[in-house]
Amino acid sequence: ARGVLDDTTIMIVSDHGMIAIDEERTLEIGKLLDPYKLTIPQLTGSWAGSGQPFLQVYGEAEDVEAAYKALKDFDPHVKVWKRGEMPPNYHFDHPTRGPDLFVLADPGWSLRLTDIVGWQPLIPGTHGYDNLDPGMAATFVGAGPMPMRHGLTMGEMACWFVDWLGLDVDLQVVEMAGWQPEAGPGFGWPAGERSWINPSPNAPNLSMARCYAGTVMLEGCTLSEGRGTTRPLELFGAPGLDVAALLGRMRALAPQWLAGCQLRECWFEPTFHKHAGALCRGLQIHVEDPQHYRHHEFRPWRLQALAFKALRQIDADYPLWRDFPYEYEFDRLAIDLINGSPLLREWVDDGAASVADLDALAAADEREWKLCVARYKRY
Repeated sequence: ARGVLDDTTIMIVSDHGMIAIDEERTLEIGKLLDPYKLTIPQLTGSWAGSGQPFLQVYGEAEDVEAAYKALKDFDPHVKVWKRGEMPPNYHFDHPTRGPDLFVLADPGWSLRLTDIVGWQPLIPGTHGYDNLDPGMAATFVGAGPMPMRHGLTMGEMACWFVDWLGLDVDLQVVEMAGWQPEAGPGFGWPAGERSWINPSPNAPNLSMARCYAGTVMLEGCTLSEGRGTTRPLELFGAPGLDVAALLGRMRALAPQWLAGCQLRECWFEPTFHKHAGALCRGLQIHVEDPQHYRHHEFRPWRLQALAFKALRQIDADYPLWRDFPYEYEFDRLAIDLINGSPLLREWVDDGAASVADLDALAAADEREWKLCVARYKRY
């Protein structure tokens, strides 16, 4: 497009994720399958004796049924489906394309058939698991498994990426003298010393940067994030939104997730993008003044997640999620791509899921992240 291909030699695109596997999570199933009666393509590859994330099984009806019965209750980390029962996201229920039987290990587990093809060492990582699992969600939107609010400088992040991706590069980070990321009022930004220069057209100030770890999720939903206004990505709303009810439900569900900032009901009219020319009711997140902004209490990702949950509770049928091509992805919702998995969206839409459920998921990842990056922190 636009003549780019005329000067392009190599084009790199994202294909799939990878998940680590090990011997302790390997299941031997060779004795449960008859290779003389069943056709299993995975048994013919050069790594057939290593761990397999899945098996596609073909054969006569009675032989397939025998294999199904042998495998369906074999182990809780193995799932098996017959033709006509496949999960729709696998796209296997097809008269000519799909297998008669599909056997799938849980992410991180693998299937071995030593009795049939012999033994080979495991490849440390593999793919081919459930395509909705976060580990399979490779995308250029996110190049590594890090939280929305990661807390790293560009130099610290570069060091982490070098190790994470196993890069052989000569990386030298020049440290900043006297930088104090924990000191107010700037908390990392030299307030009163530097002029703000927009890193993006919709990143006009420090307030937006503080909110962005949460408000970026608005790109995947039908609420306006304020594009087309002078305060993008620090407010959100839509025409006819019952803001009083929304804010009341947010305070009732998790007041602790609203700490560190001031929420103000507002009206705005975007000049372009979502709801252009329509008067929107919404909320502005104020984090600009020391009186209301408490850096160590502000949780933008949880705040925005809470707004989604509260909206779903006060209006169960609200068309919240946008379904459109996002960052060159056509098969996944933008909200899932932004978050790295469908877990956030599923939590919002699950009427039985509580604030504690999401907090438990996020807190575990946050604890692991802090331990992971401790050695890269320089300030």
